[in-house]
Amino acid sequence: MGGYSDQESGGWLLSEMETNIRHCASEKSRKVAKVRHKYGQWWLPLVDNIGYGLDDFDREMFRDQVSIEHDWDKIILIDPHEPTRSFEI
Repeated sequence: MGGYSDQESGGWLLSEMETNIRHCASEKSRKVAKVRHKYGQWWLPLVDNIGYGLDDFDREMFRDQVSIEHDWDKIILIDPHEPTRSFEI
């Protein structure tokens, strides 16, 4: 179980998200490599089916603790329950 009372509410969740975002970014980069030159910007929107829309505390913790190197102009995580609550990483 992930802990909440000790300010570690993200715990394993953030690390699982990081692993999956890295995998998705790498896989999608490979898939678009042949057409990458056709467009000036590339965004990777991902529906967050792991964290299901992190709350503000967990988003801040994600930004502070997770660093994902990628070649996308933007990676956007979309809350599946409320698509307007998306955030860029």
